[in-house]
Amino acid sequence: MYPPAKTRCEIDHRILRELIRNLQLFEALFETEGVDTIIGPNGTEYSLFDIQRLYGCRRYLSTRQEQAVRLFLYEDKREREVALAMGVSPANPVAIYATQGLKRLALIYDSGFAIPGGDDHGTEEPEPDAAPAWNMPRAGSAGRRAA
Repeated sequence: MYPPAKTRCEIDHRILRELIRNLQLFEALFETEGVDTIIGPNGTEYSLFDIQRLYGCRRYLSTRQEQAVRLFLYEDKREREVALAMGVSPANPVAIYATQGLKRLALIYDSGFAIPGGDDHGTEEPEPDAAPAWNMPRAGSAGRRAA
């Protein structure tokens, strides 16, 4: 018999939002002070190396989700700037793409970095120019419509 499906992630996407938004500061703290673990508002310890690895998993998100997570959260650009960089209307709420991407990253984290459609559980890095596990085009590629 299979265990019941998980309906709630162990890492909340709102906490993950702040961890990614502050990842550069966390990295600087590690470089200057050697601190590689922080305690979140819920008392949970978060490892810099897990957060870096999880941020690297953004390549398994949709193009829009990856762009939103990288530009809006990690690079801390304004929503309007991000929308223009993504090639969508400046009125488009790109924070929704970021939230969807964070929820997907939270699932990857909770699964022990198992990538859907992959069997490496995140232990081996794919080739830098390899397409994500479910054969979606990489960010910046022409995509399926060009075929």
